[in-house]
Amino acid sequence: LFRSDTPKGSRLLPKKNTALEDAVSDIDSRASQGDITFRDFLTMSKTISGMGEDMSALPPGLSAKQILELREKISRHEKIVEVMMEDEKDDPELLLEDLKAGGSTPGPRMQRLATASGESEQEVGLFLMQFEAMRESTRRIAEGEDPDDVNESLSAPPGANRQARRLASKKKAKAAKKKKM
Repeated sequence: LFRSDTPKGSRLLPKKNTALEDAVSDIDSRASQGDITFRDFLTMSKTISGMGEDMSALPPGLSAKQILELREKISRHEKIVEVMMEDEKDDPELLLEDLKAGGSTPGPRMQRLATASGESEQEVGLFLMQFEAMRESTRRIAEGEDPDDVNESLSAPPGANRQARRLASKKKAKAAKKKKM
């Protein structure tokens, strides 16, 4: 499903001039700035849900059990997004601020989403953290960072990200300096 003849970093589907391909193209362009919204998440999740048995667009090597777990997780997260207010779907910062400000106690928006979706506050918080990590990784990859380095830094234990970012920054500066010579 994904085109191999598209520019590096692009995840566009083959051109069929359908609304879905147009939506994916729009998401792809905003993803390069890390500007993905919860509406975009719904579009992506509906695309995955609509694949049926053809899961060729997903990373190779996923077992049937992993695909089932992915579908269940997407379903839970869709329920959370579907009960969001319109402004929350368009501006993820509203919920991310609630997450950050809440500390160990979920903020009122998170509590409302948990109640309305039937999911736990912990699940809502986990989804928001994963969504923010996805936005951050997408932005960093679009800026030219190696996807493996980005994924490694995001999966590092707490506190290790700062050191990883510093090392990555030094490495990038060193590479830029070599190019100038």
